[in-house]
Amino acid sequence: MKLLSRAALDDLSAKATASPRKRAHLNLHDSPADLLQRFFVAADRDTYIRPHRHRAKGELALVVRGRFDILTFDDAGTVVARWK
Repeated sequence: MKLLSRAALDDLSAKATASPRKRAHLNLHDSPADLLQRFFVAADRDTYIRPHRHRAKGELALVVRGRFDILTFDDAGTVVARWK
């Protein structure tokens, strides 16, 4: 079991703000080879995470605090849904 305290989230948020890409992450998975990539991402309001696909892995994202928009695309790159 891995526990993440409020102080750890605050620290991750501070790292995101200081980062040139305006985000920071903390992996919960042990290896990039793990089939499920679990991690916490702190993202500053001005960050952008480009669309990407993992063909051989799953990815799980949960909003712990704050908010963000999620867009999904079809194989041609057309937006098919947006969640706010």
